[in-house]
Amino acid sequence: MSSRDTIVSRITKKTKEELDRIRECIASDLGIDKDFVTQKHAEIALRIKASRGRLFKSDLNGILLGKIQ
Repeated sequence: MSSRDTIVSRITKKTKEELDRIRECIASDLGIDKDFVTQKHAEIALRIKASRGRLFKSDLNGILLGKIQ
């Protein structure tokens, strides 16, 4: 059985491009390497931004540390 936060679905090309853009934005905002930010981190950030409308640096740090899932 997969974990609760795993989404088993196919993503479209536009969603993949959006996740890559979010990865780059997270890496540039926090001053880290883009390879350190995974697609799952970007997906979590996308879901939070969709529900709240904005993200703060503390949210991004929480996502990378695993506090926000």
